[in-house]
Amino acid sequence: MKKLKCFFVCLLLLYPAMGIYGSVSFSKSYPYSEEKATLHYQLAFASNDDGPNTVTLYWSSFDTNNQEYVGGQWVRFYADVDISETVEDNGATYRVTRIGDEVFKSSSYIGSVVIPNSVTTIGRQAFWNCVNLKTAVLGNSVESIGEIAFQYCKNLESISLPNSLTHVGDHFLCGCGKLAKLVVPENLTISANTFSTAARVCVQSTCWGTNSARLATILS
Repeated sequence: MKKLKCFFVCLLLLYPAMGIYGSVSFSKSYPYSEEKATLHYQLAFASNDDGPNTVTLYWSSFDTNNQEYVGGQWVRFYADVDISETVEDNGATYRVTRIGDEVFKSSSYIGSVVIPNSVTTIGRQAFWNCVNLKTAVLGNSVESIGEIAFQYCKNLESISLPNSLTHVGDHFLCGCGKLAKLVVPENLTISANTFSTAARVCVQSTCWGTNSARLATILS
């Protein structure tokens, strides 16, 4: 009786995870960069319901010994994360369509990221507090970015928002003090809670600092 009870308890605990991650799950290893191929990061993927053989990137891990003593000083290396449109596992090819919630949350090892054109959704807190992230290139199919997705990326200098983007969550770029300028796609609905107070926001080629009364009027 106890074994049967334990079985059902385990099943109940696993059921939500099965719903989130799908029936196929696997991970891949990639080098930090061409410069630092001895360091690696891992990305894990799981099937989703976007279509046949589509997957969500739902987890990441980085080699943590990312510094070397070079020329009399310690030098840190950061990963250039270039996510592929497709990934292979056991002879099957899968298309990456989503970046899950909290995938890179608080990772201090990522220096840049390229989101492929196959991705339509970036989840909540996906890059939250990635303090060494400097550049983010988003593919031309991204439609939605979750709230606080890039919040507190204090060294983020550049992020490209594609014209396909129609929704961003609140505060998705707040605390990005080095982001000097942001071009907003025409179809994107924005609010006063959307941006970092340090960024300049451009809507249809007209720019305002987010502290300005003019921008507050535009977003009201």
